[in-house]
Amino acid sequence: MFLSHLDILISRIKDAEYAHLLLEPVPLFGLLFGLIFFAVGLWGREDKTRVIALLVIAGACASVIPYTTYRERAQPRVLEMMPLKKSIKDQTTFRRDTQWVYLTVAGIAILALISSGKIGQLAGYGVLVTGLGALVFSIWLHMKEAEIFHPNIRGAPTKVIPAAPVTPAKPVHAPVPAVTPPPTTATPPAPARQP
Repeated sequence: MFLSHLDILISRIKDAEYAHLLLEPVPLFGLLFGLIFFAVGLWGREDKTRVIALLVIAGACASVIPYTTYRERAQPRVLEMMPLKKSIKDQTTFRRDTQWVYLTVAGIAILALISSGKIGQLAGYGVLVTGLGALVFSIWLHMKEAEIFHPNIRGAPTKVIPAAPVTPAKPVHAPVPAVTPPPTTATPPAPARQP
């Protein structure tokens, strides 16, 4: 049973529509936690923490490349099911056109990893500044995406789809059998004992 579920999971991950949904939050949360740990590493002067944080930041930012690729592959099928086709197309184009934001942060993070001295220190501060900017940008992109798929977020009135009228089922009037107590048999009184 476990192997059949594993096969289903693997086939879903290979599907572009599901894979892009898995990759969508990676830049946002990777930047968030990477920047927190990088700042802690700078404050505590922990080189290992800084290195791991920079790797997380670079990896999270680089994940926009496969994310965008999978999103573009999944778009035709998504457009078949969604009513806001132009908004979805525009958002996909905007995501592809703004990959440079994440790739710039990834490049600065790699520069901070391989450089030392003044250049490494400046690159480290550059990661903090550009990373914070990319984090805010990620949150904004996520909000715009949510507004497309969940219009109630932006304050638009929700479209209530009326339920189909329900006709009550006709009650079944089956005759109810009368409950009669079971017949009782009278037992004759026991004869009195004679002394």
